[in-house]
Amino acid sequence: MKKNIHPTWNKTKVTCNCGAVFTIGTTISEFTADICSKCHPAFKKGGANEYVVDRDNRIEQFKARMEKSATLIAEREKAKKVSKTKSSEPKSVEK
Repeated sequence: MKKNIHPTWNKTKVTCNCGAVFTIGTTISEFTADICSKCHPAFKKGGANEYVVDRDNRIEQFKARMEKSATLIAEREKAKKVSKTKSSEPKSVEK
């Protein structure tokens, strides 16, 4: 096996946005995490400390897309009903 080709393995201090600090083994010296096991909703048991992580307003963007698509679907259904009523009217035949 070749020598000196592998990066050094460090005990790294990780700081989460929630304020939690813990150490892990990795090749980089220090970094911050957006979410950890102390603040992730999947690890929470519920209660007052539970919250939803919303980076870049993803939840609001999703709700806006769903609202927009619901209005488009409603408009299409309305247009179909109008076109059906027009086509179901008897056509006058001229002699």
